[in-house]
Parts: sequence; C-alpha cells; structure tokens
Amino acid sequence: MHVLLITPSWSVHSHRFIRMLLEKGCRVTLLDTANPLDSSPDGFRFVRYVPVRGLRFLGKRLGKYFELAFRIAQLRYIWYRFRPDLVNVQWVDDRAWFCAKANLRPLVLSCWGSDINNVFWDEYENVLDPDRLRHALSKANYITADSLEVLDRCELLVGRKLVTNLYFFGIDTQQFARPYDKEAKALREKLGIPMNCRVILSSRRLHPMMGQFHILQAFAQAISDPNMPEAVLVFKKYLSISPEFEKELALRVQELGVAHKVYWLEESSYAEVPIQYAMADIVVNYPEQDAFPVSLFEATASKRAVISANLPAYEGLFDDAILTVPPGQPVSLSRAIKSCLVEEPQQRKARVEKAFVKSTNLGDQKKNRDQLLEAFECLISREKAAGLASDPT
Repeated sequence: MHVLLITPSWSVHSHRFIRMLLEKGCRVTLLDTANPLDSSPDGFRFVRYVPVRGLRFLGKRLGKYFELAFRIAQLRYIWYRFRPDLVNVQWVDDRAWFCAKANLRPLVLSCWGSDINNVFWDEYENVLDPDRLRHALSKANYITADSLEVLDRCELLVGRKLVTNLYFFGIDTQQFARPYDKEAKALREKLGIPMNCRVILSSRRLHPMMGQFHILQAFAQAISDPNMPEAVLVFKKYLSISPEFEKELALRVQELGVAHKVYWLEESSYAEVPIQYAMADIVVNYPEQDAFPVSLFEATASKRAVISANLPAYEGLFDDAILTVPPGQPVSLSRAIKSCLVEEPQQRKARVEKAFVKSTNLGDQKKNRDQLLEAFECLISREKAAGLASDPT
C-alpha cells in the first residue's frame, strides 16, 4: 500500500505513525513543510509543501482564488507523479479542503480532536473556516477520530451521516510498563524534588483548554491541609501554546504562594516520557474539552494513579479505573487529589491494575494500526472496483 500522508511533521504522533506504516511494509510519501525524519528509510519519500507567497498583494478575494488554484494544481501533480493508493490527511485543516477540491480519492481524514472541537468552543479564537471544514468532511471517503463525540460533531457540521470509525493512535504499552526506578530517581534529583514528596504530574502541554489554572488552584487548596502528605506539582513546560501563557501560569503560581512546590519539565525527547510518568505518584488530566489523549494510555500503562475530567470523549473507556471529576471545578479536583494522596495502597493498586488492563486492550498502537490499515485496504478495493481512484479530475 502506498499512502500519501499529509500531517504536521512537528508532532510525535506523525513520527510514530510514519514509522508504524513503514514497519508494516507500506510506502509513505509525506507532504509537509519539513521532513521529520533524520534519514530516508526504504519506502519513505518526503515532498515539500511549497508555500504560496505574495498573496496579500492580490487582495483577499483574488488571493484566495489563486491559492486554491495553485494548491489544486500542486496536489494533482503530486498525485499523478507518485500514484498513491490512498490520501490520508491527519489534522483536518485547509490542506484537507485543498485535497477535497482537487478530488483526490480515496481520501481519509484523521481528526485529532481540537481541529473539530475548536469550532464548537466559543472561547477559542482563530478556528478553522467552518465552511472549508464542512466541505472537506463531506467529500472524505472515510473519517477517523479517537472520540465518538468528535465523530458526532463531524456529522453535525455536515448535516448528514458520514463513513466514520474510532481510531486510537495508541502507544507502545510495553515501553511504558517497564520499570524506570533509577531513571525516575535521577530525573527527580535533576529537578530538585525532595525524596519525601509525592509527585503530582500535569500530563498535558500548557494550553488554556487543558485546565492548568484549575489544576494549580486545586493543588494549592489540597496542600494547604496540614493533614496531607508533602506533595509537589510538575508542569510540562515544553510544547506550550505560547510564552505569554507560561508567564500567566507562572505569575499565578507566585500569587498562590506555592512556587516552592511547583516544578517545570523543560523540552525532552519522547523517550523520556515514560520516565516522567515513573517519577509521578499521581497524574492529572483536566482539560475543558478534548478528544481522547494518548497521555491517558501512557499514564495507565505506567500504572500511575490518574485523576481526570469526566468529559464525553472519555465516556465508557476507563469507567471507575481512574478517578474522575467534572471539568472546570477546582474544588472538586482538590478533593480528588486529597483522596488520592491518602488512600490505602491496596485500594490504589486494584484501581491502577484495572486501568492497566484497559490500556493494554484499547491502546496498543500496533493493534490499532493494523485495524486502520485493514480499513484502508477495504476502501482502496472499493474505489478501484468502482473505477473512482484512477483520475482526480
């Protein structure tokens, strides 16, 4: 199978997906602004997504018309030159719209969550053009997402049923299940965290939607109780949405008087992520809206106690194997943190073991990849049988 893949090269999800396709013997032609791979393995080709310059000089209307014409010509040229079996756009943005306008088939759109959810979130600015998004979704042959809520929202945008299915990126569960005691101790020492402190890890990147202000407030309330064990809070500073948001959060840390209890993880490789979980006693996932994050698979595969917002996107997946509280309610979150800090070891062990089983069943990346490729094969066969995949014009 030859896949024309259009995906954000900066994302670790893209890196892992490319590697998984190549491991399965697929050929991959990646179209993006930068090549994420240090080498060119067999079966892999990188094509640069050429920027369109000078559009502002043409005016808004003419500029949009020229950009669309250029992108259609570019995409059809790439399609004719390399003859992929299937086009997969991951993260549904204008490039998905361009592919739909170029009539590239079969077209698979893989929603990552916020690409769709942001259209429904009033507080988020600079959302994708809903009309372009709607058109791209309506022309796709197959749509995947890691949340039924996101798939429902795709159909709500288009106004009809679509061919959709759940797909989890998943993780290498064995990688996260391995013990990292020495590495975790070294990371704790590097950060300067005292050995007698419990570690609460905020698992998501810094972003207003990810609830870090609520997590911070809940943590400050929890540790103000003199009956609680010594605890610290760790934020992931890397991949934050902006320096301004970092400054706002750091200022709030100072205002709450907990700067001596808050630590920051700087940029690191994906290989260090299992060590970060191994260092933690409690992992907090508290967004206001979401698809299904791989971080929940990572935390549960690492056998960490997890506290999460009980969002519709997570419904029915982990049930009572993780502690859940309503989003946007730091008082409730604080109670959950305190409960988790003082619960009996056997009670915690039973819950994390149950979550671990669910994680390995749902989140195995190779199992999910194989199911997706099976769907790709069926789609390609149907398109060929119908004679629709031979000419995008």
